[in-house]
Order: sequence, then C-alpha cells, then structure tokens
Amino acid sequence: MDKERLFLVASNIDDSIKSVTPVYDITVFSTFLRFEEYINETPIKLGSIIISERDLPFTSSNVARLLEVLSAPFLTLTGKCIYLISESTPKDVVTSFLEDNDIDIIMVYQGDLSSKFITDIVTGAARIADESETKIITYRMRASDYIMNQNIQKYETDEGRYITDEDELSVIPPISEPIIDVPSIDILSSVYYTVGKRSIERTLWAFLSAQYLALNGKTILVESDNEYYRLSDMVLRSGVKHKFISISEFTANPSAVIIDIRQCGDKLIVIGSKTRVHYDYDFIYDILLSNLSGWVDYFVRECDFEQTPYGSYYNIVCADTVPDILECCNSLLYEVDENKVIMIGVRMGHKTPINVTSSEMTDIVRTILEKDRLPAEVIETNGLTLRGDEVVYDVFSILARGNERQS
Repeated sequence: MDKERLFLVASNIDDSIKSVTPVYDITVFSTFLRFEEYINETPIKLGSIIISERDLPFTSSNVARLLEVLSAPFLTLTGKCIYLISESTPKDVVTSFLEDNDIDIIMVYQGDLSSKFITDIVTGAARIADESETKIITYRMRASDYIMNQNIQKYETDEGRYITDEDELSVIPPISEPIIDVPSIDILSSVYYTVGKRSIERTLWAFLSAQYLALNGKTILVESDNEYYRLSDMVLRSGVKHKFISISEFTANPSAVIIDIRQCGDKLIVIGSKTRVHYDYDFIYDILLSNLSGWVDYFVRECDFEQTPYGSYYNIVCADTVPDILECCNSLLYEVDENKVIMIGVRMGHKTPINVTSSEMTDIVRTILEKDRLPAEVIETNGLTLRGDEVVYDVFSILARGNERQS
C-alpha cells in the first residue's frame, strides 16, 4: 500500500524523522525557499504540509506567499497545511488573521518548535492533545458481547460479585514513566519593522534604529530603494563603523555571503549597492531571515503600507510636517493597534514654521485615527528631540518599548 506523501519545512529536522512513523512518506526541506522552488517546478500530490515559523516567520506578506505556493498549478493537496508557531507568537492573533481572511487550508499549532515537538506533530501525538472533538461516534455491540455482558450482570445478582479480567488487572499499579523535561527555546532573532511610503525619512529612521540596535548585537539592514539607493549613500558617507556588502556580490554567491555574515565580528551589516542593479528587496530579506535567524540578533526591515506586519510591533514613519502626517494617516490600510505602534516624525533640518513638535504630532494623529493612547515622537537628525522641544531622549526609549512588549 502506498504511503501518504508529507512535506516538512524545518531547518532543525533531518531525514532521521522518516523512521518515526511508517504512515507517511516524508520529504524534509531545510528552508522555505527550497520548498517553494520544488513546488513551482515539480508536479506533486501531497497529503499534508508542515511548516515551522522558524523558517517562515508570521507576517501578512509571508502568509500571502504561502497561499500562493499552495495554489501552485503543479500541486494537489488532499489534506491541510499545518503551520507551527512559537510560544512567543500569540496564537489568537494568528487564528484571527486566518479567520478574518477566510483561510481554512492552514491549521495552526503552538509549541517550542523543538525537534521533539515537530516530531510529535508528524506522528500525531501533539495534534491529538490540541484538537477538539468534532463528532460523536455511535456503534452497536456484537451479539456475543451482549450475551457475555448479560451473564456478568446475572452473576452479580447472586451473593458474590463477578470478577472480570479487567478487575483483576486493576490492582496492578501503573508503570511510572520518567518526566521528560523539554527545554523551552529562546527567540532566535528580532525583526524591527519600519512602515511608511518610500522616502528618505523612512530610510533614515531605519538606519538610525540599526545603529542603536548594533550597540547590543549583530544587526542587518538592506537597501530598499533600488532607484536612488538612499541607504547606501547615507552609510557610505557616514563615519559609522559597519560592514558593507553589495547586492551584486550577494546575488552572485548568496551562500558565501551568508557564511561570511555568520562568521564576521561586525555589529552593523549593510547590504546595499554602489552601482545600478535591479533586485527584489523582499526576496533578499526573506532569504537572509531564513538562513541567518539565530546568527543575527536584529533585522531592521522597511515596509510599504500594504506590507504592514499583522499582529507585530512596528513604527510608522513620515516627515514632521502637517501635510506629510495627514498623507501618512490617510495611507494606512489597516487598523492601528495603539499598544503596538509608535508614530515617528523625522525632521531633516532645523525647525521651520511648517514643522511640528512631538506633542503637536501626537494631537494630530490621535484626532485623525481616533486613538486616544497612540504615541507619537518627533526626532531631529541633528539631535534627537522627543516629547517636546526641550527634552532629549535616546532612541532606545522608542526601540525598547516594542522590545519589552515582544518579550
């Protein structure tokens, strides 16, 4: 009898998992990119697909990318796609997103994403505990069993009680099994999202955030503007200590660049370009995130409004002028969670009559978006002035807010 095909996308699982269950014909992919390339090129009929969040982080763009793969013309999926999320990702946020978008082909299970947890998902042990009862089965008793049961009841009406084999075995104490202590897994890497229209203000805030994050750990920043290369110009003109890797070098040999990033001791790593070259920013970032999670502490990612991360903490960035703030608020495509979002106004030069302060920007965004507790801050590139004109704050006062909520 042919086994049911099962594809598993998990970087911490090897082919030894094939021996844990005889039910499935398992194929393991170490990265989501390899799984995606295989599905788009090879006709296949599958029973189930299991994907770990470690290899495909939960964002709205990644879910859209997964749905696109599941609807590939060469793929026939008879079962479900099982998405495994870590304990740090709120399960209700993920399930609400799937329900709001009528996505019923994806099932969600939460755990520590360890090899044991994933193995239990494959064998079904972890799924039985998490799934609720869906139907009640009614069955008829065989005639011989019914007669035996009736005889037992007849014997029990006499002076003594009829002792069955189950009664005899019930006095035997159960075998005690050792408690297996499964260590919890730490968050491998943190992603800081900067949302806004493509502008020098958005790129400047991303660069500034990356500099401060690099004080505590290895940080990666990628050039998002393949037309004017604003980030590359900022970095190369600045005196900030960094490691610069060209886009051309990465696309020519991504494996060598990834190994170099893992081994290098530089805290701030910028991937940009000194010459004109065309590339897909999101594609490059997904490759870096999939292969460097755990090797790099922080990723700073720029997003357009339609790529706003669902259920994550992020900053919305614009210029600190009234027209730009109004345009930014009217460009938002999703409801703003005031507990997870901070509005940032970036001032490029000295204050003029068209610029606003932090308190003025706070009043504007709260009125337009009808959010009474939404925080807004204005920063100056010449010196960081937050919460008014007289008080100077460290950028960590903004970054730490989202970091504390993530932990």
